[in-house]
Amino acid sequence: MNLFALSGLLFCAILVIISTIIVIKFKNKVRLFSSGVLIILIFIMVLLSKELTNIDAEIQKRIEILVPYLKEHYPNEKWEFSIIPYKEEGYKHLNPKYIGVIFESEPDKTFYYFTDKDGNTALVAEDDRTHND
Repeated sequence: MNLFALSGLLFCAILVIISTIIVIKFKNKVRLFSSGVLIILIFIMVLLSKELTNIDAEIQKRIEILVPYLKEHYPNEKWEFSIIPYKEEGYKHLNPKYIGVIFESEPDKTFYYFTDKDGNTALVAEDDRTHND
């Protein structure tokens, strides 16, 4: 899980608990203010949790768009996908929506493709993996 989103969820959960206690204990303007804060925090928590689940679904959707492109442009080639492990430490700065493709004919290179929701696909980077060995 994305550390930023996880810490945001935890922070919001703590504030929700505090706001709930304030709503129960106090009256008038403090209660009204706390109720508003509570609603906003719950909304933020829903958005953060939705973003976390959407990234994995987005990656799968982009792979589904990329496969026909690869079949059309590289019909005689075999490949495998290399997904950026964005949930692991050390990969947070990389865009998980770039799909790595390793072709059988060039196993020492990873080609990163980006696809948008309209089906447009572009090669955005190439990485020579021989320096990692």
